[in-house]
Amino acid sequence: MLFMLLENNMPVDEVVFVDTGAEYPELYRHVERVKSHLPKGIRFTMLKPDHDFFSYVLLPIRKRGKYKEKNWPYGFPSPKRRWCTGFLKITPQRRYKRHLASRGESVIMYVGLSSEEKHRLPRCPNPNILYPLIETFKTTSRENLRYCYRLGFDWNGAYEYVSRLSCYPCFLSSMHNLRYLYYKHPNLWERIIEAERCLKSMGCPFWQFKPNISAEELDRRFRSQPWLFSSLLK
Repeated sequence: MLFMLLENNMPVDEVVFVDTGAEYPELYRHVERVKSHLPKGIRFTMLKPDHDFFSYVLLPIRKRGKYKEKNWPYGFPSPKRRWCTGFLKITPQRRYKRHLASRGESVIMYVGLSSEEKHRLPRCPNPNILYPLIETFKTTSRENLRYCYRLGFDWNGAYEYVSRLSCYPCFLSSMHNLRYLYYKHPNLWERIIEAERCLKSMGCPFWQFKPNISAEELDRRFRSQPWLFSSLLK
């Protein structure tokens, strides 16, 4: 989206990346490449939450709620307990926007939803939030990916195997993503398993990585089905 905006002379003053502390290595490398290609005069800002993903998962840092008395951490998020989006992404963005406003800067934010994601648009539009891939360019995620490839951005080939490079311990991760993580980044996969074990030993009820299956169960399944990884042997 960024380079489409620049090619079409749409105003861009700053690029903001919110680091959850649990992104795929391919995404961190991609961000560094984008930074190196930014035209002069465009700022790059990396925002961080108060704590990274695994600190929220494992450390007793609750400030309120019935589980604070038990000294439990937040544990892994789930569809009914989706604390991750608020703490890790929305709060740092809102804090930064308030900071800019305090300096007298008005903020227009571009959001990179693709045209097939119209269902995610808010019911009450905010005039200060624009969705150019939907409203202006009308491009699908596949078209956007091809555009990035033409510019030389390939995420080290990750998108040949995964659908999204979001936060890698996300409970919404597809099996394709999890197999990729297990095979390509075993140290990150092991970190999820270790977090499960730690939470379980605390007696925390939110110890399971995905609502319907644990990382340890997935690990046993992946070990017993090596043929599923043939496409990753390239």
